[in-house]
Amino acid sequence: MAHHPAAPQAKSDGAAPSRWDRNRRHWDETLDPRNLKAAGESDVARDVALAETVDVRRALGFLEPLEDRLVLDLGGGLALAAILFARRGARIVICDISPNRLKAARRILAEAGVGDRVHLVAGAGEHLPFADAAVDRVFTKSVLIHTRIDETAAECTRVLRPGGKAAFVEPTTDNPFVNAYRVLMAPKIWKDITSYFHRRELHAVRRGVRGTDPRAKLSIERIQFLAFFASAFAFSVPSPRLYRIAESALVRIDDLLFRAVPSLRKRAWFVLIGVRRSAPGGRRRPAGGSPRAPR
Repeated sequence: MAHHPAAPQAKSDGAAPSRWDRNRRHWDETLDPRNLKAAGESDVARDVALAETVDVRRALGFLEPLEDRLVLDLGGGLALAAILFARRGARIVICDISPNRLKAARRILAEAGVGDRVHLVAGAGEHLPFADAAVDRVFTKSVLIHTRIDETAAECTRVLRPGGKAAFVEPTTDNPFVNAYRVLMAPKIWKDITSYFHRRELHAVRRGVRGTDPRAKLSIERIQFLAFFASAFAFSVPSPRLYRIAESALVRIDDLLFRAVPSLRKRAWFVLIGVRRSAPGGRRRPAGGSPRAPR
């Protein structure tokens, strides 16, 4: 695997920085899972426990089996998801655009005792620095929203081995409680660097995946409606125990509501997009179809 991807160059002519540059700058400065400046303030055991949300658990379930599988954790940041994968016996490559987050991830992985199972690579989703069919699994959470979605989905599919699986967990535009939070409390830069998921973004994922593997199978699951409120115990008052109690109760209520009023699923906070690459013998992407490097 290459470790030095072609990356967009910062502008030197006084022009406004690109969205890619703004993303990298933001994540270089925002290290902590709770959007604090200093990753050193984090508690690894607590933050890993808080990272194991219902949407992540369902993504992990979709990606099973994980024992001895090579997983690409795109935008893996501080390696919290990577630690969850490592505990399930996987080998992991974290690819992230932020060198500062990768540096912090190295310390966190060592503290968690799984540093030997994880490799760190700098790169952008639109131009992954890996060969075709290099990994068994791909995972992202809240990462495609910061990229050119169709290109990143195409690249994630390209690097999957035939029969491999990808799970994309992305926040949507449709939950009224989350939308109120975004207006009242979310960092202003999120409006500048984020494209939350709606129909257009879902179509972009489908276009990117099918452009690489026309026989790939996609599935969509919508997760968390009232369960959004459990996040208070992940961010405002971080407590894994209280978070899990609140999440468990609210997820049960959500499931009842979704069954009683199926249209409420459209108001879910997260969408889990599952991708299964076609088995060996499937069609390959025509030569010259590789996505362009990020601008």
